[in-house]
Amino acid sequence: MTQHAEVAVVESPARRRVASPVVLAVVAIAVIALAVFVWSNSRSTAIPAEGPWGIWVSYPEGDSAHCYDDAVEHAFYTTDYPGSSLAVTFVPEATRDDVKRVLACMEDSLTSGEVEVGQTGPIP
Repeated sequence: MTQHAEVAVVESPARRRVASPVVLAVVAIAVIALAVFVWSNSRSTAIPAEGPWGIWVSYPEGDSAHCYDDAVEHAFYTTDYPGSSLAVTFVPEATRDDVKRVLACMEDSLTSGEVEVGQTGPIP
């Protein structure tokens, strides 16, 4: 007859104390990363339901010229650096989806700037 000895694994208190701060740090980093992700994705720029639309950017940095497709009528950059600004207007036939598409491209392309979308009148 074979007898089996039972072995009990006991974790040392020192190991338990080291693991707790590490676990807390990992959890804290995960929570912060999730909060930053949610905050950055919730910062969408509101687009009015009715046009004509315009996009204004204060202190733009980066190149968004490739974003201006057939829906864009005019794109103006001011030259009063460092207080520069960018204004984009849309053709009268532009849709809200056109504005969303151009805005998303601009937000991806610009590295900084305060973006606003609003209604505008025709530019002579």
